[in-house]
Amino acid sequence: MKAYILGIAGLALAAISCTEERLNQSSNDWTSPDAALTVDSETILTYDPLTWQMSTSSDAVFSVFNEDESEWFTVTCETMPGAVGEVIKSDVRWLRSTSTKALNLKGINLTVESIDEESGIITLINQKQQVCAKVHQLR
Repeated sequence: MKAYILGIAGLALAAISCTEERLNQSSNDWTSPDAALTVDSETILTYDPLTWQMSTSSDAVFSVFNEDESEWFTVTCETMPGAVGEVIKSDVRWLRSTSTKALNLKGINLTVESIDEESGIITLINQKQQVCAKVHQLR
């Protein structure tokens, strides 16, 4: 029985390790300096400085969109991210050119992974739901 429990525990640890590794290696958006949205380890949208815009409102709504607004994502936070490690309840919405309606994740907890003072990019993540949103802070 003890061997059985140890075997189950080992499998659980291996599954967690594989999921975290897949999340960290699946997309360079986790480490890229540009705004992007990744959900379930899939890059949904990536900011292109030549044809995309970014905006931030004072009430913690971050938007990234292309010129004709056919593709976009928004992150609406309960409070403005201010410190690494802070956990903020947020809504994430997006529309891709391949979709007919916007998709969303409501009320998820996003952790402030980093705040780059030079570029203004804030990285918000949710490891469990495999979400990474890189948004631009208000300056």
